[in-house]
Amino acid sequence: MLRCLACIGLFLLTACSASPQGSVAPATQTPSRAPAVPAPAPAARPAPVAVHLPSQACAREGYEAFFEAFVREPGHRAALALPGAPVADLDIAMRDYSWVLASKPDTLLDIDEHRSGDEFSVSAKPVERNEDDEVVKVLGPTRTYTFRYVNGCWKFASVQ
Repeated sequence: MLRCLACIGLFLLTACSASPQGSVAPATQTPSRAPAVPAPAPAARPAPVAVHLPSQACAREGYEAFFEAFVREPGHRAALALPGAPVADLDIAMRDYSWVLASKPDTLLDIDEHRSGDEFSVSAKPVERNEDDEVVKVLGPTRTYTFRYVNGCWKFASVQ
């Protein structure tokens, strides 16, 4: 885009440089110098995403707050995962205050959280519930998402 703007600017400058008789002056270029066009920037890695987590989310006891923030902000998941963690394999979301399948937002999930030391896991099973919010039917396999406490905060590690 900058290259196009530089070309337009050079064209306008050349076209607007009229001689006293009203004719357009010929464009002059020094053979050894080309118009100043900025070189394209080298390909860079995307800048890290600034992630704003609730204050308790990075505490060891804040794993539930971390998990909820992790699920509610799918665009930040890669920044909240360990290198190589399968972020694309996550199929969990929140609709209002209900856990649902991201691929089928009308399918509710039954969630079971378990913490042991610096690791916690969340098992999510698609279910059908009745009016009393009781599970009446299991609709598919359980997927287990594992998180680890690393460098002062929780990180997504794996899915099974």
